Amino acid sequence: IAGDYVFEWNVSNGSICPDESDLVNIKVFTAPTIPNAGPDQTVCADLLTITLAANPITIGSGKWTQVSGPTGTFSDDASNSSLFIPNGVGVYTLQWTATNLSCSLSDQVVINVDAEPTIANAGLPISSCKFALLNLNANTPIIGTGTWSQISGPTPVVFVTPNDPKTQVLGVEVGAYVFEWTISNGVCPPSSSQVQVTITAEATIADAGTTQTICN
Repeated sequence: IAGDYVFEWNVSNGSICPDESDLVNIKVFTAPTIPNAGPDQTVCADLLTITLAANPITIGSGKWTQVSGPTGTFSDDASNSSLFIPNGVGVYTLQWTATNLSCSLSDQVVINVDAEPTIANAGLPISSCKFALLNLNANTPIIGTGTWSQISGPTPVVFVTPNDPKTQVLGVEVGAYVFEWTISNGVCPPSSSQVQVTITAEATIADAGTTQTICN
């Protein structure tokens, strides 16, 4: 257990020679509280600060350090619930270390910061004939994945390639439709935009009547 110990090493030879001895001091310190840096977290880049959730150190003292990732800062590196301010998108590895004199233990937590998705733009309103080829015209995401969905319309439609900004749409009938283009990335709030598509009926086939011959 913790405390100061003294041990003696004694060397003897025969019965008439005096023994030789020497003392050694051993100092044993109490181990610090076993550190737990808390659960890994995934957050969006729009979050300016992250609250860490390590355990309190009751024996010894605790200290936060950064092991890897873009350089971030701690509001109080001695607090188990310190705020961490990331420096942009990336993966941060942080270490919570408990120290009591010469004894030291540590644990790590990973903070993943996702980038905000590209702002969605579903394109300009579209007017099309019922039997014409219909393709949508949204923007291509630089960050994240886009997905089409139907908000309203007289019939359910089929998006041939739902993640393609210029997907073909099947199954439209005469009427007004609203489609939504949503771009998502990780845990960040998605960005959405809507477009109205108006489908008109084909004109009645023209018939000018029979050919006539008349007298002048």
